[in-house]
Amino acid sequence: DAAEACEDRVEQLDRLLAANGDESQIALLNNAGGTVTFVSDDLQPLFEAACSVAQETGGAFDPTIYPLTSAWGFTDGNHRVPSDDALAALLPRVGLERLRADASAGTVVLEDNAQVDVGGVAKGFAADELRALLAKRDVASALLDLGGNVTALGTKPDGSAWRVGVADPAAPDRLAGTLELVDATASTSGTYQRFFVDGNGVKRHHLIDPATGYPAESDLASVTVVGTCGARCDALSTAL
Repeated sequence: DAAEACEDRVEQLDRLLAANGDESQIALLNNAGGTVTFVSDDLQPLFEAACSVAQETGGAFDPTIYPLTSAWGFTDGNHRVPSDDALAALLPRVGLERLRADASAGTVVLEDNAQVDVGGVAKGFAADELRALLAKRDVASALLDLGGNVTALGTKPDGSAWRVGVADPAAPDRLAGTLELVDATASTSGTYQRFFVDGNGVKRHHLIDPATGYPAESDLASVTVVGTCGARCDALSTAL
C-alpha cells in the first residue's frame, strides 16, 4: 500500500510539474501572460525552495530558466543549438526578480514574459513528499531512488546506514565512491546525465548557465549534495 501510494504521488507530480499537459500547473503558469495564477497548496513549498536557493546562489540556480532550456531543446527532446542573437534576446526574460510568489495567497505571477522550469528541484521535492507520505504510514525504513536523487528514510532494517553509490562521470556505469545515508538525501547533478553532441562534435549538456544562456562551463563534471531537505539538495547540486 505504501509503495503504491508513493508511485501514485510521483505520477501525479509528474503531471502537475510537466512543461505541458492539461493537468500541468507549470504550463498553466507559463501560459498565463503575466496574470495572477493560483498554485495548489501542496506545490507552494517547491516554489519556496526554488526561490530560496536562487537567492542564496546569486541566480546560479534559477527557476525562470525555461526560455533557455527550451531554446536548446531540453524541454521537448528536440535538441538544437540556438544562435547567439536568439539567446541574447531570451536572457531579459530570465531572472528571479520576474517571479513573484505569495505563499499566503497561494499565487504566483511571472513578469516580462518569464517562464518557469522546475526540473532542477522537482525530483528533490518529490523525494520530500514521498518521505513524508511514508512516515505517515509508519514506515521506518526505506530507500527512494528518483534518478540522480536518492533519499534514505531511517536506516536499513538491520540498523546500519544505507549505502549509496555515486557514479563516475567518466564512466557512469561505474562508481566514483559511496556514501552512507540515514534520514538524508543525496542529490547528484552532472554534465554526463543529459546532453547531445552538435554538428561540430561539441558536447552540449543540460545544465544551462542563467547568466550566459549556454551550458555551464567549469572544471566540475559532477556534484553531489547531501542534506535533510531533498528540494534544497536538488537545487544546490544544480547551482554548484
